[in-house]
Amino acid sequence: MIPWWAPFVFHAKIVRTPDKIKFVSYLFGEQESIKLEDIEELELAKNCCGVYIRARFTEDAVKRKEREAGACKCCISRSESISFFSGKVLQEFCLDHGFGKETLESA
Repeated sequence: MIPWWAPFVFHAKIVRTPDKIKFVSYLFGEQESIKLEDIEELELAKNCCGVYIRARFTEDAVKRKEREAGACKCCISRSESISFFSGKVLQEFCLDHGFGKETLESA
């Protein structure tokens, strides 16, 4: 069962600007963003919860994030999973970022 508050916390909208991808929730507004220059690769992945996007970061981006994190640098990962609350939003994101319709259907 999905809690009543879930749609307000999870990413309700993903907005791509010329320099970044912003993740927006209904309740909190912009929660985070990823600079496009920090992304080395975007790939479609699948697990028991469904289809998602895996963003792999450049080595420079990872080193910068580790410096910014200070004592918590062990929590910095080379990749990040981008999950979608709505299949429609996932489909729009994929088509906007060069994943063909065939790629979505095979996932």
